[in-house]
Amino acid sequence: MDSFCYPLYVELIKLELGIEAYDGTREQLFLLRAFLILVFGDIPAISLMMCMKGHNGLRPCRMCNIRGVTVDKVHYVPLSRSCVVQTKDVPLLGREYRATNLPLRTHDQMMQQAKEVHDAITQTSADNLAKEYGIKGIPALSHLSSLTFPTSFPFDFMYLIWENTLKNLILFWTGKFKDIDHKGKGYHIAKHIWDSASGR
Repeated sequence: MDSFCYPLYVELIKLELGIEAYDGTREQLFLLRAFLILVFGDIPAISLMMCMKGHNGLRPCRMCNIRGVTVDKVHYVPLSRSCVVQTKDVPLLGREYRATNLPLRTHDQMMQQAKEVHDAITQTSADNLAKEYGIKGIPALSHLSSLTFPTSFPFDFMYLIWENTLKNLILFWTGKFKDIDHKGKGYHIAKHIWDSASGR
């Protein structure tokens, strides 16, 4: 991805430094600057732009530092580890994360981890660090002073809600999602309320 986007990165750096432009109203040259402050895309594209491993890393989330557990060779990231069978690969057994207070990644931490992966002496060491951190190396976009990792890469509402999710949410809220008992659950919207809200 970095090699594909290299011309864009060069242009963005030039725009940060400033390019000479002409002001037709004042009839004079001025230094035009532009800064990239947010990057949007689907999860695979953002993982590539941020140089992250995504679901292949033990810390797959680009925003938080929850360490996944491996179950049947699949990385799983439950908030509660109480039901996970302890093995040497599951060091956080019994730890419970709160969704409202997750251990968040910081820009400095991500850049330090990216540097560790980049500076690893052997490829095996780099691969192990990348898997542990969920970061494959130093992202080219990190050279832009206007971006802060990971906060400049927010989750896009389209990919969070609209794409493939809205239909399932409606089925869930109306008690028709899969073979689940929805009665009496706090999220369940009674039919008469749903009909009223939808104008039926």
